[in-house]
Amino acid sequence: MAENEPVDPSNEKQTPAAAPLNSDTESEKGPVPYARFQDVTKQMAELKAWKADQEAAAAELAKTAEAADATRMKEQEQWRELADKNEGKASKLAQDLTEATGQLETLGERVSRYQAALEAQVVKLAEGLPESVTDLLKDRDVSDQLEWLLKHRGEVDIKPLNNGVPPSPNTETQALTEEKRKAQNDFGRQIKNWM
Repeated sequence: MAENEPVDPSNEKQTPAAAPLNSDTESEKGPVPYARFQDVTKQMAELKAWKADQEAAAAELAKTAEAADATRMKEQEQWRELADKNEGKASKLAQDLTEATGQLETLGERVSRYQAALEAQVVKLAEGLPESVTDLLKDRDVSDQLEWLLKHRGEVDIKPLNNGVPPSPNTETQALTEEKRKAQNDFGRQIKNWM
């Protein structure tokens, strides 16, 4: 082109106008825009604050866990002391229980023997009683039967137990005093003399 020729403005190469830089159009190779820098700085500050909060919460949680462990250990120590203190009592109670069980078994054997003896006495006392009375006594307890028989034995018409020898006479009423004996001897002599 000649120097004198007029320049056609439409023909001239124009430099493109700079596009505003924002996060959507910025290139990877270019400098970081200030707005993006502020966003990243703000995010970093938030992350640091979050991290500090998390560390504080973790430290607080660790303190709480440590305090809980200390409390738990203290309670375990109290329980251990209480268990040690009461261990002697528990062993003594177990020993007492064993002794009481042995005594109970011994008493059970005695009760069985006494029960058998009472039943034998009831059978012996009920001999000779009318069947109507023995039927009434069957429904009662052995001790009640024995009590009734001892109380009412004389009131019931009893069949004679022995048909043989009569009971011996009461020697107290027939014991003679010295005066009565002399009187009988004198009376006997008088009768012999009179006859």
